[in-house]
Amino acid sequence: MSIRKVMVSPWMARPIGSGNLLMPFLTSPPGPLSINGEGENIEKRVLPIILFPLTLFLNKFTPWKCLKHKPIGQHGFTLMEMLTVIAIMGILASIAMPSYQKGVIRGREASLKRTLFVLRDVIDQHYADHGRYPVSLEELVEKRYIREIPMDPMTNSTTTWILIPTDREGENGIFDVHSGSYKVSLSGEPYNEW
Repeated sequence: MSIRKVMVSPWMARPIGSGNLLMPFLTSPPGPLSINGEGENIEKRVLPIILFPLTLFLNKFTPWKCLKHKPIGQHGFTLMEMLTVIAIMGILASIAMPSYQKGVIRGREASLKRTLFVLRDVIDQHYADHGRYPVSLEELVEKRYIREIPMDPMTNSTTTWILIPTDREGENGIFDVHSGSYKVSLSGEPYNEW
């Protein structure tokens, strides 16, 4: 039995399977390593166990194939890449959609509040000018208090306004206006009670 001195680099490569990917092993620090004739007593320290499954995965699925040049006319995305992009877009859309819908509802609620404020103010101006409430919203248009009957933002119609008649005896007319929508606001109060 002869003992020989061998210089070993810190990284040795050993092929795995039939692929071209090599698994790096961390050997003992550079320096002489005693190996007897039969190849016994080789001291090794292996990299963390995480590298081995990762290397097997990379060896099995070889992502390096995408780096090879494709023949002319075969440029494009694979089905897997397209499905991944579509899945990511779907996740992002499902996250953003509720926020978008709440923003639209908040905008309609703000528009409804403003419209109700204007209508009630115009009804009060009519009462201050004529000493009585208007009989209909069309009367406010005829007397040029408003240009046209506003659209209810919740029902998208000008004919769904709920007109509250005055409670004074001997008087006819519209005292108040509410939205014609029976939906509930984000604050939990029905729109027709605003």
